[in-house]
Amino acid sequence: MGFIRVAISLPFWLVGVPFLLGGMLGEGNGNRLLGLGVGSLCCLIGYKVWPSSSGETWRNDPATEKQKSFADDLGIRYPKNISKGDMSDLITEETGR
Repeated sequence: MGFIRVAISLPFWLVGVPFLLGGMLGEGNGNRLLGLGVGSLCCLIGYKVWPSSSGETWRNDPATEKQKSFADDLGIRYPKNISKGDMSDLITEETGR
């Protein structure tokens, strides 16, 4: 999933940065505003799509023994290879928190 997000966001960065630089260094108010606007928008989209290190990558890791034990105590049935994110969702459904 991380590779796909990088592949999607990279073109926005590659278009946005030159537009930003052109907007900052360009001549004429119209061209500068257009460059800054397009560049800012492209960089913002690239930033939002780019995978973050603190994002939801933990959700794909295997569920912890503590999660499994808690789910067992709650009587939750779950597949053997459940992820942390899916286990978290099941526990939230059961407890309402």
